[in-house]
Amino acid sequence: MENIFVEGLKENDINKLLAVPKSDLHNHSTKGCRREWLAQHLHVKNSRAATAS
Repeated sequence: MENIFVEGLKENDINKLLAVPKSDLHNHSTKGCRREWLAQHLHVKNSRAATAS
């Protein structure tokens, strides 16, 4: 059995979609932190921070 979200999508069932808890990580995960912190934790170079200094 698939999860209720996938079932709701396949069946076009709005009630199943609304029954799924919303996660705040869907599009806010990088909006609430500093680029420097994110770059450090992802082990990438933060080019924007380098040009700002």
